[in-house]
Amino acid sequence: MLTWARSFERTGLPVPEVLAHLPFGAAQAAAWWKANLSHSEAGPALLHRLDNSTLIGLSRSLGTQIVRRVVQFGFTLLALFFLFRDGRAVTAQARIASKRLFGPRGERVARQMAASVHGTVDGLVLVGLGEGFVLGIVYFATGVPHPVLLGALTGIAAMIPFGAPLVFGVAALILAAAGALVPAAIVVAAGLAVTFVADHFVRPALIGGTTRLPFLWVLLGILGGVESFGLLGLFLGPAVMAALVLLWREFVEAPGDAETGPIT
Repeated sequence: MLTWARSFERTGLPVPEVLAHLPFGAAQAAAWWKANLSHSEAGPALLHRLDNSTLIGLSRSLGTQIVRRVVQFGFTLLALFFLFRDGRAVTAQARIASKRLFGPRGERVARQMAASVHGTVDGLVLVGLGEGFVLGIVYFATGVPHPVLLGALTGIAAMIPFGAPLVFGVAALILAAAGALVPAAIVVAAGLAVTFVADHFVRPALIGGTTRLPFLWVLLGILGGVESFGLLGLFLGPAVMAALVLLWREFVEAPGDAETGPIT
């Protein structure tokens, strides 16, 4: 370690080979490394920036975050253990509480919220992974660099509505920058076709079919949930929206009338 530090102080750090294998931005990353870390003045300049107070602050912040995450994970496991162990009792008490709070409709609201979570998981996670798998095949067929990595990124981005075009758009730009205009156009066309079918047919059938919500309301629930609760809001938002719409339908439904249709 001491030898490495002395070498870094004298000559700087050479550009690592891994930068040359990045799927995009390899030239820019290598140029930045050469300008900032590959000369003899890089070591003293970097060590001057990282003084003792900065290092102490960074170590304290990192240690605090690690301890916080470990404690949260431990409490989560502990809570899950008791929930699984006493699940039947908790369910029975929740049914009694919902009946006292909301009347006979309480259990229906709870079932609707549970169904919305299941449908959202199927519609977002499974459909997103399917989009990533299909577009990964397209990347491989059209010669996109690192198709497996970009396919995985597409699947993750596709879990969020309108997220997949960002990734396959980057893939098309990589091909276009290399002069492969026809494969780039194929990637864009295939990406638009896959996302159109997924967002307009598959997801509404999976999410709206279980929650009896139009996809517009599901989309509003997802975006509002992400804005309010972060990543967890992807699943909480549609559940809250499904409960609110169910309560609204039962509120405006006159006694003796048939159940109203979906709100459009």
